[in-house]
Amino acid sequence: MTCHDDYTDGAASQPSPARSLYVVGVDESAAAAGALRWAIDKAEATDGEVYAVFVYHARTVLAPPRSPYVPAEVPAETLEQQTALVDARDIVQRALGDAPTPGRVEIAAVAGDPRHTLVELSRGSDALVLGASHRVGLAARVLGSTAAACAANASCPVMIVPEGWSPADAAGRRARAGADALLDA
Repeated sequence: MTCHDDYTDGAASQPSPARSLYVVGVDESAAAAGALRWAIDKAEATDGEVYAVFVYHARTVLAPPRSPYVPAEVPAETLEQQTALVDARDIVQRALGDAPTPGRVEIAAVAGDPRHTLVELSRGSDALVLGASHRVGLAARVLGSTAAACAANASCPVMIVPEGWSPADAAGRRARAGADALLDA
């Protein structure tokens, strides 16, 4: 099952970067949706690929004791990963709406801490793309910032995309800048 015709679903393994590769951290936020749109726009311009990663916190649950004669159930980790992948597909679909998806977008759900997982998955990529989160007060001081941790530890450039960014806005700014340059000449 795919969100759009040209999506491919991924597991925890990273695609082989034959082209430019943009790893994007996705979640339910509007800022993450902007980051995904930025990465897709950049991948289209560079004939690259987008690896949209939804990092979730795994809940380790001990299985109840069972009789050896009862068939084994699907492990809770597998069900949790499948549910997270469905959530990731939904997040990507909502972020893109009805817009066509140029290039290749791979969607993955990975259990772990977002700061460590995204840094690890971005190794060898052209950029790690994240949405700007605007936490304030105690939450920002206690929890820290995923974007700040990734920027400090990533081995590739980290792009922080502001909430509400869209390719149409960027194209309009580029067109206005081009027109201003012509007027100045």
